[in-house]
Amino acid sequence: MATETETYFEGYSDYQSVSKDIGQAVRDAIDAYAFLDGRHTQGARVRATNAARAHRCILGAAIRLLPELERDAETKDALGDIHTDWMGDGQDDDGDIDKLRSLSLQNPPPDWLFDFVVQIREAAWELGYLQAGRSRKAEEGDPAEEEPKKMFEEL
Repeated sequence: MATETETYFEGYSDYQSVSKDIGQAVRDAIDAYAFLDGRHTQGARVRATNAARAHRCILGAAIRLLPELERDAETKDALGDIHTDWMGDGQDDDGDIDKLRSLSLQNPPPDWLFDFVVQIREAAWELGYLQAGRSRKAEEGDPAEEEPKKMFEEL
């Protein structure tokens, strides 16, 4: 007989510190993009040091997420699409990470950079870092699942 599985949430103490780090990196990337966009939209100059900081924040957030994004790209369509956008198609299309690495942020940002920063947040959410833990498959008959089910059935 095949076992049926459910998804359940699992959290652990180190996950909290990792989540906090990634959450801050995502916020920094979003703020860096918003800073650049605001300066360019208002016609203000972006100093090289500010452009370099924004570049560091955006690229750093993506790199933090990339290993798990690569690992989980086949499990969720949204993650697979993000992974392809970030890494390219392996032929003619450079991915967003390579495009960012060769981009001068002292110039107005291209349209794709907004989408890239939004995808950083989306990837962090889909991977569970902006949530309080992660989802996991539970085997049918798992005591941790069965006891609460029985309590609710008895009500």
